[in-house]
Amino acid sequence: MWVDKAACYSAALLVFPVFGVMELAALAGAEVANDLEASLHAVAARIAMRMQYMPIWYKCRVGHVLAGLGPATDALPGGTTRPVNRARLFDTDLDKIGILICYDSEFPLLGRALAEADFILMSSLTEALVGYS
Repeated sequence: MWVDKAACYSAALLVFPVFGVMELAALAGAEVANDLEASLHAVAARIAMRMQYMPIWYKCRVGHVLAGLGPATDALPGGTTRPVNRARLFDTDLDKIGILICYDSEFPLLGRALAEADFILMSSLTEALVGYS
């Protein structure tokens, strides 16, 4: 719903919550969705599904979307699941964009690796007031 509202305002950029795709775990059933490790693997297996919905957002005149992030299981030892961030710049018609993911913002070297960015997006999840500072 808020994607449609942003489109009505001709938004050029949308940033989804950091773990926005974790709701995909519900597609594997309640037992999997309520188990942390099982839900991470279930979402990793379905992560490509989010790309099916990107064209819908673009049809709504939204130019750029930082989609909700999720777990990665490719090329990890023993099938473990962990987030992966590789600092890189994205050249867009908005300018050069860098991305930091949640706690990555606490590590200066990641931010410095994006020094050529015109701006840096930081998707995060916090429940405490201290997380907003």
